[in-house]
Amino acid sequence: MTTSRRVLSLWHPLWLCVLVLVVVSCRTGREAVLPTDGVPCLSSKLQLAVPSNGAVLTVGGTMKLRSGERLVLSFHAPLVRAEVARIELTPDSLLLVDRVGRRYVHARFAEVASSLRRPVDFYRLEQMLFAAARAGDEATLTGSELGLSVLDKGNIRLYDFSTTPFSLSPTRLSARYKAASVDELLEMLSSL
Repeated sequence: MTTSRRVLSLWHPLWLCVLVLVVVSCRTGREAVLPTDGVPCLSSKLQLAVPSNGAVLTVGGTMKLRSGERLVLSFHAPLVRAEVARIELTPDSLLLVDRVGRRYVHARFAEVASSLRRPVDFYRLEQMLFAAARAGDEATLTGSELGLSVLDKGNIRLYDFSTTPFSLSPTRLSARYKAASVDELLEMLSSL
């Protein structure tokens, strides 16, 4: 055997060891910790369908609810699956985020009550969602059931329900997002 072949034959096991170490070191040491506080959780996939100019526009997304704390509806653009809008409700306030236009509205329910057909009640909405999950594999809520006049003819289809516990942190926005007025809330909702 020549010297170069001996060196290559010695390097072969060494490279194999390095490759194994690199692959093993890519594993993270952190593990997901699920909350064990006993708060009921509900999550599902959703599809928002809104008639517009003779066609029906549909947007997919997810719904996550921690009972008594927070409800997050996240809407994703078709194909790219990037978040385009987010609605976050707590028992006393609402946050609507327009990811495309980098705008948001954060308001108390009392501030938006006059703009909605019926007052938003976090706990009533929570009951509707848990009832929808108990009803079966799929449920549909209309805009009028939710009190949203801009979505009167639209509906939200919820499916693939899960009650697996999860943590849900408040949405944080960077300084690039600009606050919008409460009056722009309905315009943002209708543009979803």
